[in-house]
Amino acid sequence: MPGRSVFALFLLVLVADCAKKTNKDMLKLCKSLQKRVEKLEKQQEETVAFSAYVTEGENLIAGRDKIVEFKGVLTNVGDAYDENSGLFTAPYAGVYFFILNVDVSTDHDCIRVRRNEKDVIFRADRDDESSTHLSGSASVILEEGDTISAHHCTGKGLVEEGKESTFAGFLIGLM
Repeated sequence: MPGRSVFALFLLVLVADCAKKTNKDMLKLCKSLQKRVEKLEKQQEETVAFSAYVTEGENLIAGRDKIVEFKGVLTNVGDAYDENSGLFTAPYAGVYFFILNVDVSTDHDCIRVRRNEKDVIFRADRDDESSTHLSGSASVILEEGDTISAHHCTGKGLVEEGKESTFAGFLIGLM
């Protein structure tokens, strides 16, 4: 019967066409999943975070505009913080968050956190004469290569040693 042969041939073509579409759909899905995995791997590579403190035995005597060097490094994912200079250098353009918490002597005035050693991002100062703790934080947009550092405001007082005196930052998102 020629009608059945044509119908069987039609079914065979239809099944083959469906198989092609299924393979194409599967290929699309695989490519989509591969892109998502690559994006997650790239995000993992672009993780930037640091946390540093004033090392034991190193009370830091203030000097006007002197950089406060937090030499004890707890975390430095992405190697963007240099404990020898006290500078954080943005490896990527993006939004970053920084926080400063320090114990100071009663005659210490304040600490400014600066971008490129010029612009003041935020200032941490004492609320009253008896206060010996400074704290401040901010999110900031940085270009690749911008630096962030903490500076003494005046030449009075000192930042006390220990893990109570910390400086930290991390990348929130790329721009």
